[in-house]
Amino acid sequence: MEKTINKKYKYGSVIHLVGNRLCPWVARLTLGYNVNGYPVYHFLGSFEEEIDAHLTLRDYNNNPYELFIDAKKYNSIIQFSKIPSKLTIKSKNEVIDRTNYTFKQVWDAFEKAYIPNKNERRRMREEHIKIKGKLGLSNSMGLIAAAKKFEPLWNERYSSLKKDDFQDIIYATEGKKTKIVDMRNLICKMDDYALEKDIINKGYGTLLDLEYDESEGERVPFTYGEINTLWELEGNLIVDILLILLYTGMRIEELLFMKTENIHLVSNYMVGGLKTKNGINRIIPIHSLIKHIIEKYYNENNQFLFTLENGKRLTYDKYRLQFKKLMENLGFNHTTHETRHTVESEFNRLMDLKSVNKKCVDLIIGHVNGNAGERVYTKKSIEELIDTIELLDYNKKTVTTYIKVCS
Repeated sequence: MEKTINKKYKYGSVIHLVGNRLCPWVARLTLGYNVNGYPVYHFLGSFEEEIDAHLTLRDYNNNPYELFIDAKKYNSIIQFSKIPSKLTIKSKNEVIDRTNYTFKQVWDAFEKAYIPNKNERRRMREEHIKIKGKLGLSNSMGLIAAAKKFEPLWNERYSSLKKDDFQDIIYATEGKKTKIVDMRNLICKMDDYALEKDIINKGYGTLLDLEYDESEGERVPFTYGEINTLWELEGNLIVDILLILLYTGMRIEELLFMKTENIHLVSNYMVGGLKTKNGINRIIPIHSLIKHIIEKYYNENNQFLFTLENGKRLTYDKYRLQFKKLMENLGFNHTTHETRHTVESEFNRLMDLKSVNKKCVDLIIGHVNGNAGERVYTKKSIEELIDTIELLDYNKKTVTTYIKVCS
């Protein structure tokens, strides 16, 4: 069963395959039709995210390339479609017998095909781009770490491994939920790859059970005392970044990628956001307490708000090293993302005490359904977002009634 996505291309289409699939989005071309009148397809790739399938098909339409087709499929076509590619029948010599591949060999092949290499990962961090045909940065790093956990199985023939072989490794691993989930995801993805390459006839990834400590990995908001300590240290680069995060709810990379052209100091708001379709290009109101910090780093001659002396953007890797050192010096046990959790927690507390409009909060955080980039923000709605962000005052435990309707 298939459901075609409503987006037109000159050549090919993007479809969503139903069922419990790890990569349900497919970019395909119609090569022609067989004797029964049914279309014969060539798949350009399958993906976790719809956007990746569209990007692949868009790139093909812009720059068509030679397609290598199995002889059986090629010979089944009696009427060829008009596509710009040259069709070449695969040589039998190109068929590789991978049935004896070990776990490590399957992982190496999968890694080469889908995991961005070091240079690609560096570009992804610095430019916040997606490499065509490769998995996302966070997903990739989790899978790389998970592969190391299965080292006891590396020299075992992959097709000989059963559910218990994988399950024993998972049960023997202690760690946060994300680490354990990544281990199962790795086997699911390797199974998909091994099935595609005729290495195995059956996969076990979807059958694996997970056990982890639910208490581990809980996000802990910054306390009022810790926030006051940060204010006392204002002027330090990392401290200033944390204070901005604590009064905007932005993700760290959203702030590091904030362009000066999108900062409107006179009107007290910024336009930014990354990662999700709900958070991209959203209005981020500037709290009066941090406006002077933003003004300190703002330089209209620089492309980004936080720029190093050499003119390059402050990258997450450089920030992370300094953040870790700061946390150790202060004796704090936090991740950067817990600033965002702090903002959400504080707004939840305020909503219990006063009439804070949840839609305004969701717009600020980037949780409202729909693409923020397509929303129309009126002068009134921007003012309402500014009024809402001003409610964040981690020093006060008493509040006054606030009634605002976010349009």
